[in-house]
Amino acid sequence: MLKKIAMVLCFSGSIVLFMHISCYSQERHDPGTPYYYGTWTGYHIPLKPSHPLTYEAAMKRTAYYVGYYDDQERLVSFTEYVKGEILFSSKYYYRDSDILEREERIDENGETKLYYFDENGKPIK
Repeated sequence: MLKKIAMVLCFSGSIVLFMHISCYSQERHDPGTPYYYGTWTGYHIPLKPSHPLTYEAAMKRTAYYVGYYDDQERLVSFTEYVKGEILFSSKYYYRDSDILEREERIDENGETKLYYFDENGKPIK
């Protein structure tokens, strides 16, 4: 009987967590406000933040990410922190058409690299 109750509680907790994440991810991103994440998904630029966190939860982690958005809901800055230090930071610049124009990436050594994208958002080599 105790196992059944534990399974129901665990299952219920999963549903609540899923609903919380789903609602959170639909939230509007206010410009200038930091948003905290546990990771990112995909290998496209700009990166896609994933697993929203509260500030308090982020500060308890070894690694977390901070994203900022502009008034058009586009990610304009994304930074990874590991043990309180910046591992990398990217700034994204867009064309008027909302297509990515360039990325400015700063690594843990403070070195800046620029990446440019064509009018279709494809990397220019």
